[in-house]
Amino acid sequence: MKYYSDLLAMGCFTRKQVCILASNYNTAGTLLKSYLKKGYVRSVKRNLYVAVNLADGEPVAGKFRIGGMATETRGG
Repeated sequence: MKYYSDLLAMGCFTRKQVCILASNYNTAGTLLKSYLKKGYVRSVKRNLYVAVNLADGEPVAGKFRIGGMATETRGG
């Protein structure tokens, strides 16, 4: 849970942003895989994730923020 608070602050994020946070591509992949398995984050679509509030199990980012990020990442 080393990076969980940072991911909560971002709310909605891409794998590239996690790579910058972890300073390593392989670490980011392992981190995402582990957090997905534990339920700390959810996959919205390919390369787009949202942090989950552990208290209620709901995403911390709203649907409009997630939608905005989804359209930003669509082009590449």
